[in-house]
Amino acid sequence: MALVDPMAAGEPSTVTAHHLFVVVADGVESAIHEGTLHATLGGTVTVTSPGNLTATGVRAVSVRGGGGGIVAFAQCGDASAEGVDAASFARLGEVRLSRCRAARVDWCGGVEVEMCRAVDASRCGAVTGARCRVVNAAGCGSVDVARAVVNILPEGNQTESQQLPVSPSHSASSPSSDSE
Repeated sequence: MALVDPMAAGEPSTVTAHHLFVVVADGVESAIHEGTLHATLGGTVTVTSPGNLTATGVRAVSVRGGGGGIVAFAQCGDASAEGVDAASFARLGEVRLSRCRAARVDWCGGVEVEMCRAVDASRCGAVTGARCRVVNAAGCGSVDVARAVVNILPEGNQTESQQLPVSPSHSASSPSSDSE
């Protein structure tokens, strides 16, 4: 989204509006659009570039994406993402996803998904939820996602989206006219 600066002399200039993430890390809620938050029980949440956020080593973290964005979680206890374009989870305890366009979950405990366009889960415990377009699961304990196309894949078989990193260029290729 571009904003026009009414105070600029002469021709109006435009500046890019930053994604504002609302983060709850270890019970403390903060809004962040740049910089790093240090969680009270260890770990960090960092905006790596406008619209891109990473959380590492936080015991419990929840991110709401205020207009999209891309989030990546690594080595956190429990994590959730809501209203983001793309999310990536690696080596976590419990994961909750709601209203995401694309998500990749690897080596996590329980995974709960709701109203996500595409979810790729590998080597996770139970994958549960409802109302997702496609759920691909490889090497997971059990998969029970209602009102979704569920593909159970052999553990060594990765889908194309699992082979590609979650990035703006890949999430932008998804049609945005579809509604969840």
